[in-house]
Amino acid sequence: MKTLRQQSGISMIELLVSLAIFTIGLAGFATLQMRSMQEGFDTSQRSVAIWRAQELADRVRANNSELDTYMASVNDANICSAAPTRCADYWGGGGEVAAAACTAAQVAAFDAWDVLCNGADATDAALVESDISLACDDIDATDAAACSDGSALTLEVCWTSRSATGDDQIAAVRAGNVPTDCANSDLSYLFEYYTLEFRP
Repeated sequence: MKTLRQQSGISMIELLVSLAIFTIGLAGFATLQMRSMQEGFDTSQRSVAIWRAQELADRVRANNSELDTYMASVNDANICSAAPTRCADYWGGGGEVAAAACTAAQVAAFDAWDVLCNGADATDAALVESDISLACDDIDATDAAACSDGSALTLEVCWTSRSATGDDQIAAVRAGNVPTDCANSDLSYLFEYYTLEFRP
């Protein structure tokens, strides 16, 4: 008479099923971790955009006789290529350099450059492929100023969203194949926006 043997250990099928479940769980965890890092990066970018936009708005309010100069400077695509007259003390040449005596127009040009271009935490350096624009809703079209005193200003900052794009899309933006344009609705999914409306 034959006796039935009890199975001991695990079979190859059970091992493969366990391995597949573990692999799926690990892949899901890796995706979650990557998404969390992207969202954290975007949060830090948003904080920089808000902080720098509000700083620029405060400077415009403090020097509100030069609205046209602020608009020209902020909207200049080449603003970061050359430093304007330094209207604040700074460190250079091994010591502190005193600020130059500046006119109100020079202060406005310096303010825009200082916020957008100066230092590692400047808007241009801190935000991934960013664009910033300053628009004016002119309340007096009869005067010579493009932006008359008392007009409402709109400061818009956009930057490439890490969570909305892949590395290949960011590379395409950096290569110039995709324009960094806040107003381009076809590409709006690539960007995050911060808009600040104020009256200086």
